[in-house]
Amino acid sequence: LQTPWNHWQQGDLGFNWHNVFFTLIEPQRGYLYGLPLILLILTLLLVGVGTEERRLFAAAGLIAGTLPFAHTSTLVALALIAPFMALLFPARLATWITNWALFFGLWIATAVPQLYLQQGGQRGETSAFRVQLGWLTKTTGEPWLWFWGKNLGWFGPLLLVALASRDLVPPAPRRLLWA
Repeated sequence: LQTPWNHWQQGDLGFNWHNVFFTLIEPQRGYLYGLPLILLILTLLLVGVGTEERRLFAAAGLIAGTLPFAHTSTLVALALIAPFMALLFPARLATWITNWALFFGLWIATAVPQLYLQQGGQRGETSAFRVQLGWLTKTTGEPWLWFWGKNLGWFGPLLLVALASRDLVPPAPRRLLWA
């Protein structure tokens, strides 16, 4: 049987193009909760930055605090994005400090007790965290930069063009992409 996309043959050639359903949604059903929550949090923060309304930062912080119940990996992703968002969206110093402190304070105050109880006082899921830039290239033996360039295809260069162009993407979404 000849299929248009032979996963085993393409894997031997170093192509790893996975289906979103089979790699994210089906094996991690918690992702169905995490994805809409992080989109809601990022939307609240983006609108809150534009309007400087504290209630939006408070709502985003409280919703972010529920992420340990929904999807812990989304919590980790937000923890990587949020500090850069705070730096890339400047405002008047007093407003910036109070809004972002409110967001981070509520987020930490609601998420940490949940994490502590879920993990039983241990590191839990975070104990497996490590950086391995070229772990997929061990089977093919090719340089990891080539591997990622080949597998990202046009996405990488087009993302750089979108981030560099001032006319292609509006300023606020461009800063969010940088974060």
